[in-house]
Amino acid sequence: AFAGTGEAVRSVQLVRSAKELAVEAALAAMRDAGITSADIDGVITASPTADPHFVFASLVAEALNIQPRMATAMQSAGASPCTAVLHAARAIAAGEAHTILICESDSRGAKFKGDKIQALRAARPWVDDFEDPFGLTVPGKYALIAQRWMHEYGRGPEDLAAVAVAARQHAQRQVDAPRREPLSVEQVLASPMIASPLRALDCCPVADWGCAVI
Repeated sequence: AFAGTGEAVRSVQLVRSAKELAVEAALAAMRDAGITSADIDGVITASPTADPHFVFASLVAEALNIQPRMATAMQSAGASPCTAVLHAARAIAAGEAHTILICESDSRGAKFKGDKIQALRAARPWVDDFEDPFGLTVPGKYALIAQRWMHEYGRGPEDLAAVAVAARQHAQRQVDAPRREPLSVEQVLASPMIASPLRALDCCPVADWGCAVI
């Protein structure tokens, strides 16, 4: 069962570390669940990329004064929170823990003062020998997938734009979302091209965040 959720309050002015954002979100989730750190015996975190830490789960547990039976840091890129939920469910079913805190956070937006190129480079501290030297970016890789998807299923850029529009509709219901203004398919298709067929409004914004679930 999901017992509680929490988010760090977003700010483009205040520079905070990934740990600070994770702790703020975790405390909010604990308040929502009506529990304290003494009730938590498992911690799973997604490893930050722009503000990396070697043993992030242990760092968060220490900051919250949690003495976990299990502490794991995962890295599955954007799928990390979903992977963490599956891992937590299996751990509970196996009796490894009873109440698990899952956190994801990163410090990208404010830390780099709007320099999105620098933020994206810092978010990828590794170098791929056969891709990075030739300039292939993360949007470029997803663009290759999108091109193949359109070819296989006879879809067009407007179908991809519908995904961005749906995401923005969800964001309008979330007061702390970085962008909440209405968005249309036409606006997405009129935004600058990043890596064909992906345009600027197909891509996610660079931002700070912290979220947690019990």
